[in-house]
Amino acid sequence: MRPKKTDIVIVGAGGAGISAALSAAESGLQILVLEKTEWPGGSTRMSGGGIAAAGTSFQKEAGITDNKDSWLEL
Repeated sequence: MRPKKTDIVIVGAGGAGISAALSAAESGLQILVLEKTEWPGGSTRMSGGGIAAAGTSFQKEAGITDNKDSWLEL
C-alpha cells in the first residue's frame, strides 16, 4: 500500500464524521475517512429519529388534542 498525503483523517463515517469530511473537502482539504464497519452511517444509520412535538398547529388543524403534559406522561 502506498502512503497517501492527507490534511485531515476522520475516524468514523457516521453523521458527524461525514459532515466533518464534507466541510473539510469544501474547504479544499485532502481528507481520509476511516470506518470500521462495512457500511457508512454509524449510529446515525441505525437511529429511527424522532421529533418531540405536542400541541402543534398541524395537530390542532387535524382535531388532535395534545399538549406537552400528556406527551411527557408517555
